[in-house]
Amino acid sequence: TLRQEVEVDMTAGDGSADVFIRYELGSREPEEALPLDRPIDLEMLGFARAVADEVTLDDGEVVVLWPTVGSHRAAVVEPPFDADGETLRITARYTVEDVAERPGVSLHARIPILTGPPVRAESGEAVFTAVLLVPERWTLTEAFPSGLGRADDGAHLVSLRVAPSIVGFRARTDGSWRPGFPLMVDLLTVLVLVTFAGFGWRHLRSVAAGKETP
Repeated sequence: TLRQEVEVDMTAGDGSADVFIRYELGSREPEEALPLDRPIDLEMLGFARAVADEVTLDDGEVVVLWPTVGSHRAAVVEPPFDADGETLRITARYTVEDVAERPGVSLHARIPILTGPPVRAESGEAVFTAVLLVPERWTLTEAFPSGLGRADDGAHLVSLRVAPSIVGFRARTDGSWRPGFPLMVDLLTVLVLVTFAGFGWRHLRSVAAGKETP
């Protein structure tokens, strides 16, 4: 897979997520070119009730995601696809209800991402990009992937060298910000390191002072 682009729209603020995904399949190496007539496997790993039962492809075809084990869903889509030379393009959209746990002032959202053929980074470049749209009043306190950051236009963006099967976050819906557990762990770790560094510096100074005493 050359590239996978995802847009998650939760601006309705009702705990649902509209997801749009664009895949570009193929290879930059001619000997590894993807056959354009091969069926494509699609998979989705749900979380509790956060799972889609069907997806709509760019040509309007509705594909049912069949349950396999637990909350896992899968389907096989047949060609033809939008092929351009050695590149294959597929777009899919779906809606996931109930992606937010404990809806209210504080919520935890997990949005399952439909995955296709494995995305492989070449030359260290990003092959997965995600855009997350939430109501303007929401304030994200934690996010997965961890690089998900707010842009100037209010959207949250991330680029990765691998394609995750989930986009998740914790947020405050009242606009306030409170540190999450990962941040508290990071702050505690820094405090411990600074404390040990201080003890080490004092020990070195005492040793140096002892050597200078006649």
